[in-house]
Amino acid sequence: MKKDHRIIILLLLFVPCTFMVEGQNLDEILVRYRKASGYPSRLRTHTITSIGKLTQMGTTLPISIIQKQPDKYRMDVHLPGARITQAYDGSKGWSFNPFLGKDTLLLEGAELEQLAESSDFLGILNTYRSSGYKLQLTGIEKWQQTEVFNLMLSKPSGQTINFFIDRKTYLILKTEVHLKIDHLEIVAESWFDDYRKVHDMVLPYHIKNINGQMLTEIRIDTVRVNEPLDDRLFTTNK
Repeated sequence: MKKDHRIIILLLLFVPCTFMVEGQNLDEILVRYRKASGYPSRLRTHTITSIGKLTQMGTTLPISIIQKQPDKYRMDVHLPGARITQAYDGSKGWSFNPFLGKDTLLLEGAELEQLAESSDFLGILNTYRSSGYKLQLTGIEKWQQTEVFNLMLSKPSGQTINFFIDRKTYLILKTEVHLKIDHLEIVAESWFDDYRKVHDMVLPYHIKNINGQMLTEIRIDTVRVNEPLDDRLFTTNK
């Protein structure tokens, strides 16, 4: 009987350790992340328009990103006399690239899934439960000399996303997306810095996306909040 009690006590001591790292559990970290990023203000925000520049393979072009509650998203890369567009209207994702043809293309598979996640106005760390995803705190690591919490989000498909959150600021410094494209495993990274306060939200003005050998860098110059945005900006006739 005493042996059984010892087993139960050991189990009770072990279980909390799977949810806590140095006295902090996942829920506490998320509460601090929401406060640091200005989540209450985001809940009251209807639209966000970001204007800046995109650099890829040595070429820099103007870029605009518009977002609208609850799940509309559009990004335009502005070329001389033309533009490259990716958008999501809440159900359909589409793209237009004049270098690839004259038609608008409907997206599907991994491309559609990633675009739908980009359209999540409130952020996937705030909506993961309603999306049917699981989130766990895996530990503390060092990234570029900064201690970060590593939060791993798991999807039913098996795809995972790791969020590296600064232990001091509670802002996201990096994400890693693990996915398969044509049976090849790919890790796509995004780095975030130059955070600034906009209408009590704290937003990154500098983003690096690293996908294999491809580096894409976005620098935001201006952010406008709650401008009227017509839903037709996000839709396609297809």
